[in-house]
Amino acid sequence: MVADAPARALVLFGDGLMESISPMHSHLHALAASGACGFLALRHCPPHLNDSGRSLFEMKQLLDVHPLINMMNKTRKSSTENTTIMELSIPSIAERFMGMKAALITNSETIARLGESLGFTVTNGKVGLSFTEQSICDAAPQLPTFANVAPELLQLLGLSTSENSDNFELVLLHVSGGSSDGASREYLNWIDAIIGEVRALMQPATKANDHLYLALVLSYATEAASQANLEGRELQSAHWHSLPTSIRSIRPQQTYKMKDGKPIDDVRDHHPMLVVHQMDGVTRRDLATSLGFEEFCKNGCNLTILADRFLHELAFKLWKAPKYGA
Repeated sequence: MVADAPARALVLFGDGLMESISPMHSHLHALAASGACGFLALRHCPPHLNDSGRSLFEMKQLLDVHPLINMMNKTRKSSTENTTIMELSIPSIAERFMGMKAALITNSETIARLGESLGFTVTNGKVGLSFTEQSICDAAPQLPTFANVAPELLQLLGLSTSENSDNFELVLLHVSGGSSDGASREYLNWIDAIIGEVRALMQPATKANDHLYLALVLSYATEAASQANLEGRELQSAHWHSLPTSIRSIRPQQTYKMKDGKPIDDVRDHHPMLVVHQMDGVTRRDLATSLGFEEFCKNGCNLTILADRFLHELAFKLWKAPKYGA
């Protein structure tokens, strides 16, 4: 890493793809082994949501607009009841983070609309990724070649050797397989290949090697995320549950269950997002050797933060926000 200019961030988000992880995803495991691993805690998913609804619900949290959008929805409802209320609006990502230029690439039209409303530039055409209707995505997705996608992503960030590079400071690549196991595997294979190709392009003395901040986010699908009692996916360890009630009753409030100094009641203790941060000379390297829930619990260094804080932490690394705990 060279500190002559701010870093540029590439975030790859495998939405609902965590259950498709396997030993064959060597590039995902290698990224985890070289980065700082942890969890992003989520709120309880409403039981009526389908895969598309869950995806939107969790993306709002990742982009830290969930509470404000909820408040706006309540505002609209109150307006229909002739209640006098203050008008609310969602600031753009540029307004929130010192003029940050952000691009979004997604296979979900719903997520694209959300991103555009928040000031993201949707750049699917740059890599050739099409929208996929999640309810009918049982067929194998038609995905652009990873060898072409990786250099395009670096070009969007201004980190390629091309003279026609763009100048985005954040690129978020989001894909969701919906309810199809086959599609989920194909999308995760694609993300794995893209990460491998991007890292292969990060040769010494290149702009990508000096200034690229990589982040990987993986979440669980709707069926798993809605089940609280699946063993092995809880943030509270089995050792904690074995302690006497008198000890458990004095456990301090966990920081991932607080926001703006106030407790959040609906944060779930199971099936968080898994996150890896990696940039040489900037991120720590923990003892995790592979990508997996148990491995992150045992050897990850970043523990758990609320998903709402992810974008703030990322913006800090890009010189676009103060440290969120400061």
